[in-house]
Amino acid sequence: MKNFDKIKTLQLLLYVAIAGFSLFVIFRDKELYQMAAQDVHVRTLCIALWISLGASFIFMFLDFGSFTTLRRENKELDNAVFSDPLTGIANRYSCDAYISQYAHRKIPEKMACATIDLVSLPVINETYGHEAGDEVIQHFSDIILDLSMNRCFVGRNGGNKFLAIFQDCDRDAMQQFMDTLGNRIRNHNQMQPEREIRCTIGTALNTEERLGELTGLIALSDKRAEEGG
Repeated sequence: MKNFDKIKTLQLLLYVAIAGFSLFVIFRDKELYQMAAQDVHVRTLCIALWISLGASFIFMFLDFGSFTTLRRENKELDNAVFSDPLTGIANRYSCDAYISQYAHRKIPEKMACATIDLVSLPVINETYGHEAGDEVIQHFSDIILDLSMNRCFVGRNGGNKFLAIFQDCDRDAMQQFMDTLGNRIRNHNQMQPEREIRCTIGTALNTEERLGELTGLIALSDKRAEEGG
């Protein structure tokens, strides 16, 4: 699409340059100017060429505008398909698509994952309503998305469950992620104690488990999260 943008921009600039050069030649060359002014056939030919040039410019401009609109609509469609509508982070479909990249192939030695369950969410929904629960999900999503930058893939894997997948992670790196996440959650809970974020986290590192397949690693982290970490 970027190449298409460049080509269309170049074409528009070329048409503008041709039009400007044509005007310059006509007004600079007195004989040509007088010929176009006096000879009806030359004048008709010039008018036809200018109409053709102008129409081409208009159609190309409209084409460029249509492409821009189409690209924006495609981006919105991608966001609707791959992003969670509540939080804006990767949704379950995106998680499945990410996991499918490693289907039937051995995963890297340092691959790891963490499953996070928001266990306080049912109580918040029951006590304060689902709008309050949605706010908690949004706040937690902001926290985990911020922590994921240059670290891992994160997504909301349905309901109150979140998934983080690390490409290059050992026990120290995972512990650092967990400690930072814990600090951010404590800061949130101090400011909003009535909507406390409590979660269980299950982790699985391929350097320790040697499972070989990502689905097995995720299943193990999910089981550990359900058991309370």
